[in-house]
Amino acid sequence: MMIAHDELDTLGRPTVTLRYRLQDEDDWHEREVDFAEFFGGGADEPDDLFHDVDWVPQHAAVNLLEDVEATDIAVTEVTFAGSDGERMTIKETFWNQGRSRIIEIMQQLGTDEEPYWEVI
Repeated sequence: MMIAHDELDTLGRPTVTLRYRLQDEDDWHEREVDFAEFFGGGADEPDDLFHDVDWVPQHAAVNLLEDVEATDIAVTEVTFAGSDGERMTIKETFWNQGRSRIIEIMQQLGTDEEPYWEVI
């Protein structure tokens, strides 16, 4: 079975799920996001997605929600899931009409590993 070049580029890349909640709403909305789309727009893809968190503040998920007014967004949550059980969830909570935010990161480097959580 032949694998197309485009398919080969996506093998081994983590899946990306974007969830968001709007101000004054209780329900979450969810979208699947292409890995390349998340790091699009000239943004550099990190060398080690699951171990390095320095890239996180530079890649706001709100930029993927062009059809939603930024001041209407209360929370975004992006989850990267790797093929070896790695997970990284980045949750941004917004207030002050989107001018203020807090970022929470949860990393799990394998299914048998304890998750690591921090606020930046």
